[in-house]
Amino acid sequence: MTLIQVDLSSVCSMKDFHDKVHIALDFPYYYGRNLDAFWDCLTDLPTTTCVEFLGVDSLPLSLQQEVNRYRELLQEFQGTGRKGI
Repeated sequence: MTLIQVDLSSVCSMKDFHDKVHIALDFPYYYGRNLDAFWDCLTDLPTTTCVEFLGVDSLPLSLQQEVNRYRELLQEFQGTGRKGI
């Protein structure tokens, strides 16, 4: 299993979030920076990949809420029943 930890503690905007995710998960240059694109690129990763978002609790509440939508997709990806969006 490959563990990828993405430290989000310094994120100030969704642009920052997508920049960090794009780099940490080695998403392609055409990553669309939205939930659909996140799911599409995530499902291209090996199924043995485990991704953790660190520092979410230190984000402003509005960002936490948005990031949690991405966390839900991560849980689906890492679980057995891949549903997606």
